[in-house]
Amino acid sequence: MTLANNTVLSIQPDLTVYFYVNAGEDVRTEVLPRTGFQAYGYWATTGYHDQQIDSNTIIRPLVVATAVNLPDEVEAPELEHIRFRIGSYAGVNFTTEFVQDMDVAPFIMDGRTVVPIRFVSYMLDTQVGWDGNTGSVTLTRGSQVLTFRVGELAPGMDVPAFISDSRTFVPLRFVAEFFDADVVWNPLSQDIDIFIAPQH
Repeated sequence: MTLANNTVLSIQPDLTVYFYVNAGEDVRTEVLPRTGFQAYGYWATTGYHDQQIDSNTIIRPLVVATAVNLPDEVEAPELEHIRFRIGSYAGVNFTTEFVQDMDVAPFIMDGRTVVPIRFVSYMLDTQVGWDGNTGSVTLTRGSQVLTFRVGELAPGMDVPAFISDSRTFVPLRFVAEFFDADVVWNPLSQDIDIFIAPQH
């Protein structure tokens, strides 16, 4: 098959998929969710699956992706599907059918989506703490605790949290991935889809 840009494939267990790409395209693969199954065997005729192919390359069947079942004793939790959209004033949890209205829409700063921390907390089901003496924010989800200072880069953070109009904004991907969520960015629709295990 031939894939258009940003194509998403749904692969059934034990199914092998072959597809072509055009010369010069950057081939990237991602398996979601990460729990409960795995993919193996990404082979390219001209290099690894995350390598740019130049315009002089003759393209052959390029990528083989095989999904396999994990042992029966490994049970995958049902993940919640949450979506933010750049410029949209609503966050949506498709799993619980919950819609969170926001008074500030997510936007992109320095290549990262930033969202007011209050709405990230609502959607990811975290508790927020604020230490005015140190300018530190603490997010707690179950036994996981994330602490960082406004205006400073925490480990793994490439855009610092900042305050604007009395709201603290945080990089969405950094926060979600800290809590073991999978994050998918769709540049065409400007959607940010988050897949996260629910709290019990």
